[in-house]
Amino acid sequence: MNKKILSIENSCDDTCICISDLNMNIITSAVYNKSFIHAKFNGIIPELASKYNSVKILEVFDDVFNKTKLKTSDISYIAVTYGPGLINSLSIGINFAKNLCLLYSIPIIKINHLEGHIFSGIKEKIQFPFISLVISGGNTVIYLSEKLFSYELIGFSLDEAVGESLDKLASIMGLKYPGGVSIDNIVSSRNYFKLYKFPSILNTKDNFNFSFSGYKTFVSSFIKNSDIFFDKIFLGDICYSIQYYIFNSIIKKTINSCLKFKIKNLYIGGGVACNSYFRKKILEESIKNNINLFIADKELCSDNAIMISKVAVFKIKKKVFDDFSFIPEPNAKL
Repeated sequence: MNKKILSIENSCDDTCICISDLNMNIITSAVYNKSFIHAKFNGIIPELASKYNSVKILEVFDDVFNKTKLKTSDISYIAVTYGPGLINSLSIGINFAKNLCLLYSIPIIKINHLEGHIFSGIKEKIQFPFISLVISGGNTVIYLSEKLFSYELIGFSLDEAVGESLDKLASIMGLKYPGGVSIDNIVSSRNYFKLYKFPSILNTKDNFNFSFSGYKTFVSSFIKNSDIFFDKIFLGDICYSIQYYIFNSIIKKTINSCLKFKIKNLYIGGGVACNSYFRKKILEESIKNNINLFIADKELCSDNAIMISKVAVFKIKKKVFDDFSFIPEPNAKL
């Protein structure tokens, strides 16, 4: 009998639970997304995130079991995100998992949230060595991995994560939260755009770090001082220019890191990896440079319990139950 894993991802504003098996088959999955709640504030409010996590986690738990004929007694392992993330949200998921452990004597497997994003593009096997890029609302990082559960930080944002920056840029232009989605939707609606000249930041070959905060000042000043009427055409051109410079910088640094360390495998995850422009361009550059690209499916880019279950499978097979993988987190939101 293939043992079942109950996985919980509760690190930020989404409440996510899934049931899977040791072959990475997803039996059932449920996500309660609260973007509509945070949209009125143009960003995540930690107190609201934890409040709704505490209210919804039992509902999501019941939902995954109602979709199947499984019972709690059919679960052999519980995998739960231990960090990084919002401490109150994390605590809700961890305490929920601990209660299940005590009630049903099920072992807990501690999972790193960033490791979940790294593993989100894995189907069955991992190809070592690999470079991994995580781009999300809270993190923008590049890692080098030569063996399982080992990560060397080689690039990170010196100020804010790319997702956070896109949210703020969208807010400047009067667009809805989440900002990255709004910008992507505008750019995807047209075929031709005028490219405005934006600054290139940290644009040297062997520098794999990022900086995004300066774009807010530049775009705000650019709009204010422009003699072009601010209409939908102008807005679309600015959105295209934002994506062009931000994502081309990320892609260039990621590909250059693969070339410098002579790595042929690239894993990408995180909510911002849903971006249409980014996905198209990173695929083109990977093919051009003979790099094997493993990018998470769009539905697995944002926070989800399926990515947590994927890490759990490898930990179970290696019998790693107590260790919480050490992953350097220069800009984690704790």
